[in-house]
Amino acid sequence: MPETRTSDDEPTEQDDQRSDEQRAQELLDRPHPKRRETDALQDELSAVWDLITNEQVTFDTLDRLRARSQRIFSVIENRLGIEYPECENCGSWSWGQEPGEPLHCEGCDQIPDEEVREEVHDKWRRVSGDTEGEA
Repeated sequence: MPETRTSDDEPTEQDDQRSDEQRAQELLDRPHPKRRETDALQDELSAVWDLITNEQVTFDTLDRLRARSQRIFSVIENRLGIEYPECENCGSWSWGQEPGEPLHCEGCDQIPDEEVREEVHDKWRRVSGDTEGEA
């Protein structure tokens, strides 16, 4: 005889994934970032990153969330007039960082000095709306 779940049972991993999929779809259904206020976009960016880092959604949804986060990030950067420091090795202004890895130039993979790292991280905090790290 199959087990019957009651409403008092703990949610299963499958329930959590379904819930995350629903939350993701709600975020993905929102209007284009250019049509939304910056504060709302910063909140959305945080919610999108939470879903991305939890990785409890399908691969297709994860790809769509990553694309949405990039669009939101670009819109906020433009609105705030964010300009990144130039890489002294290749002249690129594009910086990247994977979780647990050092910041690097996306043009040549050089790891910048501490001053550049701090500047890039400060600008990323501004884009995300995290001003706690600022003096």
